[in-house]
Amino acid sequence: MPNRPLAAALAAALLALAAGQAAAQGQPPEISEKRNGFEAEFRNGCVVRFDRSGDRRSASDKCGPNQIERAEAAIAGRTGAAASGGGGPEVTPARNGELDVSFPNGCMVFYRSDGDRKGDNERCSRDQRDRADDAAERYRRDHDLSGDRPGAGPGPRPEIVDRRGGEFDVQFTTGCAAFYDEDGDRRDDNGRCARDELNRADAAAERYAKRNPDRPGVGGDGPLPTVTKERDGSPLVEYSNGCTVRFEQSGRFIGGSKACSKDQIERARKAAYEARTN
Repeated sequence: MPNRPLAAALAAALLALAAGQAAAQGQPPEISEKRNGFEAEFRNGCVVRFDRSGDRRSASDKCGPNQIERAEAAIAGRTGAAASGGGGPEVTPARNGELDVSFPNGCMVFYRSDGDRKGDNERCSRDQRDRADDAAERYRRDHDLSGDRPGAGPGPRPEIVDRRGGEFDVQFTTGCAAFYDEDGDRRDDNGRCARDELNRADAAAERYAKRNPDRPGVGGDGPLPTVTKERDGSPLVEYSNGCTVRFEQSGRFIGGSKACSKDQIERARKAAYEARTN
């Protein structure tokens, strides 16, 4: 005959455990800030991890779907992400016409009196910096301040820094840096640039590339390469930076050495053609 009191006690224990787990899932998570982002931890051991911009990276095996959703909502409110439905940026006028834009997670972005972004307190995601730009723009427009957007006006001139192979960087005193290939086309930026700074960097890069076509890594040390002929009569084009471009006797391009930039190869093609036709 089964032990009914024991079975009833076991059933009650299982029900209590299930109720405890449900209650744990229903509790709000505890949010903690880590070096590379945030963690949302529940009482049942569920841990959901997020990066600094509020995007979920991982969740432990103990997490239920409802807990993950609750964690995302809690982090959205902490980081000031758009999904929170609130907790957006707050604009505070500072001295001399400058502006501070702050978020609930402690991110602060600072603007000069002309609307140009000065920098931030290094607790901001790229999305927050973009949203801060928009908030500062709206504030300046609503309060009839000079300039029509962050970065309006000349602002500080960017600095050009040459890299290997003809590539270069455009850097601002705000910490913004944009990276360009040898042709002056933007490859990427460091995530600390306002949209207006990127526009100004593109313009500066275009001017620099056009005015310096023969900078090291692009056109060699001189405006023209040296064209010689190999034993079989095929053209050999050489630059003083070590770039060597080879062609068949017919003028068909074979290849260039690792030191060659795209611009050097194109100019070598023209030089080889001129050498064959003259």
